[in-house]
Amino acid sequence: MLHRLLETRIPISNIVGVVNEKPVFCVNEGSRPLYYAEDLDLIACLEIEDTRLHLFDLVTTQICPLKNILSKIPQPIEEVVIYFSPELLDVKDVQAFVHAFDETVLMVRGKFAAEGEKFMLPRSARC
Repeated sequence: MLHRLLETRIPISNIVGVVNEKPVFCVNEGSRPLYYAEDLDLIACLEIEDTRLHLFDLVTTQICPLKNILSKIPQPIEEVVIYFSPELLDVKDVQAFVHAFDETVLMVRGKFAAEGEKFMLPRSARC
């Protein structure tokens, strides 16, 4: 299931999203819990801390609204922190905040389409 979804996934964002990164995904997320929603055919990289959801990545062939994902979590969620550009999640009240990484660079070949945009590369795609 994981291999199938990683091979057919769509980018999590139209601002900055990645595909074909199966080895990097497996190194970064392989030792962490992954959650599968069968009816959404979606694997979520997430952590829950009390009533706060940390959403790091979604591996799916079709991005669904955040409310559909939240409906799969049995405990109450009061706050969601999204670690990628959330424009495809159909959310309205979103606030961007600075999240700095130590000694991190982004290497780009050619024109970087997201220059000047607020974005974050999903945790699963960083190396």
